[in-house]
Amino acid sequence: MKKWMSFCLCMLFFSSCAFLNAQAKEAKVESFRLSENMYRFVLNDIVNIVAFSGPDGVLLVDDGFDGNPAFGFVHSPAAVKAELKKIGNDRIRYIINTHTDLDHAYGNSELGPDATIIAHQLGRERLAGLSQFPQAGLPNLTFRDSLQLYFNGEEIDLFYLPGHTNHDIAVHFKKAKIVCVGDLIIPDSFGSISPTGNARSLIKAIDLLCQRFGADVVFIAGHDRPLRRKELLIYKDMVEKTLAIVVKASKQNQNLETMQKNDILKDWKSWNGVLFKELDANGWIEMLYMSTIKALKPSAAKRLGELLADADDAAVQSAIRRLLAGRSAYYFLEREFNLLGYNLLNEGKSVAAIEVFKITVELYPGSWNAYDSLAEAYAKTGSKELAIANYEKSLQQNPDSQSGKDALRQLRENK
Repeated sequence: MKKWMSFCLCMLFFSSCAFLNAQAKEAKVESFRLSENMYRFVLNDIVNIVAFSGPDGVLLVDDGFDGNPAFGFVHSPAAVKAELKKIGNDRIRYIINTHTDLDHAYGNSELGPDATIIAHQLGRERLAGLSQFPQAGLPNLTFRDSLQLYFNGEEIDLFYLPGHTNHDIAVHFKKAKIVCVGDLIIPDSFGSISPTGNARSLIKAIDLLCQRFGADVVFIAGHDRPLRRKELLIYKDMVEKTLAIVVKASKQNQNLETMQKNDILKDWKSWNGVLFKELDANGWIEMLYMSTIKALKPSAAKRLGELLADADDAAVQSAIRRLLAGRSAYYFLEREFNLLGYNLLNEGKSVAAIEVFKITVELYPGSWNAYDSLAEAYAKTGSKELAIANYEKSLQQNPDSQSGKDALRQLRENK
């Protein structure tokens, strides 16, 4: 079973994942007026979209999901269009993507057929590399450092500010004194750092925002409530101090699992996410750890993937031995090995996939998910007895896994 981290997902959440629901509800939007002609649309109780309306048309900062099921709702673009009609203007001229996560840029194609879609160049490159992302939704205006727009009588500054990802941008409406910051900040919560993001870059980004803007500016994050400068300073303090704890533990040769087991952020539990429960202390430790360890060592899972890319079935064991022989040169992370195994399985390389899952079990014998993934691979390749044995081991460690129970029952019924 694959484990999801929101936004990274990572996440995560938080690179981004759709939560399908067979009984999904119609999407909904709740509007909050920010100024005379600017609104904060809250889509499906979770995503902030800023809508700026005027004689020139509408400018959107972020645009939410596409029409597919996500977080229990469907037809999100239609809900946004309906809310625009309520405020009296649905002529969308510009869409700005603060970054390209599922919940911020996937409305592009449905909401922007007649719009100029703006993003950082690296953001466009990311979307262009996703086979499932429609060409019609790709940003058609990009920049590297900064860009200025003059629209509806407002001067709008866009500037590059990486941290959550490597392509975040902030959007400053000068007259309105509103700054949209995407997922650089998750109000009242541990943050979100994607695989392309970086904790130190995130600190620099928040610091720049605090230096550049005063107490009279309102910051609109990608989720939850608006913020003021003093709250950004508190957030920055949290990131700096928790990062220092993780760096110290890393210098003491603690790996990720040890840090989480030792509960090194126990004094910061008040920052456990409310809106996104996945953004808890353990998840934050992992994101900070990745930012720290990536600068010191390359990924063992990535290197193994390179070794296995051209290896036939007979050479798989040799490739794995070569990796483990140089173990001290790499960092090891369970979820990266898990992802590698599933990628190989989806590519039809079942022998290599099973060997990767077996190594994951060997490296992380206390992980129910490692046994669950190995069992799933065995089941898909017809090795029922081995699948049953590993599902049983997984359920011994996590008796509450409903997916494991269901898979085990089906295997036993079909023996």
